[in-house]
Amino acid sequence: VYSFALETHSVYTLRLPIESTGLAPNRERTYKISINPSYTTAVEGTDFEGLKTEYHMPANRGLDTVSFTVHRTLPMQTAARTLRLDIVPTADFKEGIQERTSIYLKFSDILERPVWWDKWEFVMGEYGRKKHDKWLEIWGKSPLPTDVMMIHPFYTPKELMAIQDLRLYFERNEVYENGKRVTVPKMY
Repeated sequence: VYSFALETHSVYTLRLPIESTGLAPNRERTYKISINPSYTTAVEGTDFEGLKTEYHMPANRGLDTVSFTVHRTLPMQTAARTLRLDIVPTADFKEGIQERTSIYLKFSDILERPVWWDKWEFVMGEYGRKKHDKWLEIWGKSPLPTDVMMIHPFYTPKELMAIQDLRLYFERNEVYENGKRVTVPKMY
């Protein structure tokens, strides 16, 4: 998931990891990536730059990175664009584990619910745009950890203090979203 909502630039390059299993031979290998139209709403040439016809995994390596460029467009302000990329078997590569041969991308110019919010909902409360805006003002753009072992008062005092600031803000200021007052649960 990527959003231009907090950015000033109009072009962003995603770096997608490509990993092979097994031993890496002492020669360059060719792999291909295709766009799956069944899961894609993004428009090639408008929302993103097209893919190359083939890519090359360096000799003696099992990891490569594909640069993928996304463009900010006006329609992204009202609806996210989706794109699914699939690894295509070649003479050098057979299809691997089904769950690891595709990547689903979502990009927009909308402030989206961050992936980490699910793990922190017990202290952040229900997601809302106004709460998220205030959180970004307090905390910044850095994501919170999603490793459950790290979500503990012993490991996350600065995060919990920032959440406390968020709670106090909404206690002191009546802010409404979708007809409901925005609140943050008490942590104690």
